[in-house]
Amino acid sequence: MVPNTVAFIVFSVPPNIVHISGNQNKSEGDKVTLNCTADGNPEPNITWTVGNIKKHFGSSFPLTITGKQDEGVYTCTADNGIGSQDSDNVSITVESKSNCY
Repeated sequence: MVPNTVAFIVFSVPPNIVHISGNQNKSEGDKVTLNCTADGNPEPNITWTVGNIKKHFGSSFPLTITGKQDEGVYTCTADNGIGSQDSDNVSITVESKSNCY
């Protein structure tokens, strides 16, 4: 008699970004949280970069806009070690506060 056996097949799936925040127009002092989610198996790690500088690890990236230095393209990269990384961008434009008379 053969004992009952259960087999599990685990598939590795490369990362795929399924959501990223839209482009943003902000002013100094504004707060914004950029969000990025990805599917894959194993679960992908999310990294946010601005230019070539890694700024944040995790799917949510909270920011307080302090000035024009926060303007730019923010890249969300998903990586789980399977296949190629996936990445997508969101732009933040910082509007100058006009002087009130």
